[in-house]
Amino acid sequence: MEARAIIDRPCGDHDASMEQTISGTHSVPAVEKVLIILEVLARSRAGLTLRELAGRCGIPKSSVHGIVLTLQRCGYLHRNQRSSRYLFARKLLRLANEALSSLELRERAEPHMQILARQIQLPVHLGIIEFDEAVIVAKMESVLSYHPMGSWVGKRMELHCTGMGKALISNWNDTELERLAQERTLPRHNDNTISSVKRLKDELATVRRLGYAIDDEEDVLGFRCVGASVTTATVL
Repeated sequence: MEARAIIDRPCGDHDASMEQTISGTHSVPAVEKVLIILEVLARSRAGLTLRELAGRCGIPKSSVHGIVLTLQRCGYLHRNQRSSRYLFARKLLRLANEALSSLELRERAEPHMQILARQIQLPVHLGIIEFDEAVIVAKMESVLSYHPMGSWVGKRMELHCTGMGKALISNWNDTELERLAQERTLPRHNDNTISSVKRLKDELATVRRLGYAIDDEEDVLGFRCVGASVTTATVL
């Protein structure tokens, strides 16, 4: 079960100076740096080290260190002691979950997700597109069986190799797909991953014909997923 959404570009992607004003009021560069760091971390699959964060954010390492240390002390980031990578901590995920809980889409979808989870005895997810990624905004576990899946509300996933992602972009035109491939490079997770524009176009043609998308162990080995796109409010 999927849905489409149009989301503004992230703070870290703008080209204007951090000193730009809105309605005559100056923005705060320190706050913008915090938001850029959080946005870059959100796109990482396994967290980032201090050096990686500084490089990807374009912010001096000393500044990044002070920010992530503050966020860590406040409970919003966690630093893996073995890998030295910074990850979102539960406090930040809880805030995101509380914000997402107010979405009308989620409220309307959850009763249907509960029914589907009971029928198929598998977890059911609801997702949207944000910054060329699929983002889970709701998850319903099955009460009859347990399937260990590394998914949670707020998780970001690739569009080209997940059932949810392929369903969401099934009606994208060639220009949009080529832009996606150029900007995100269609990263390969394993030998099953679709990593070329031609294969992706062929796959999405099949998705449109069938009315649903399949992740055949393309994202994570051992897991298969089915995704379908909800394109009108009347469906819910």
